[in-house]
Amino acid sequence: MKLITRTLLWIVRQVTGWSLILLGLAGIVLPVLPGWIFIFLGVLLLAEDIPPFKRLLQKIECRWPRTRGTIRKARQWLGQQPQPEPDCPSDKIC
Repeated sequence: MKLITRTLLWIVRQVTGWSLILLGLAGIVLPVLPGWIFIFLGVLLLAEDIPPFKRLLQKIECRWPRTRGTIRKARQWLGQQPQPEPDCPSDKIC
């Protein structure tokens, strides 16, 4: 039963994440939608399963440290596991 639930949640997360990214891309073209918000939410949803999105979030956290709290709160709100602090070199940008 747990396997079915986990698989179903994975499918819902994939469909929702990619839909948000597509909606965000449409929002970049259309002046009515704020595209970057939808893209960010889609990347946040898919970061657990897609390594490039996970690395992108880590780079964002390194480049803009003030975003760490927001990203962590959003992950907590989505019910995701807390991620370890990214290893940010102090003298150069990720």
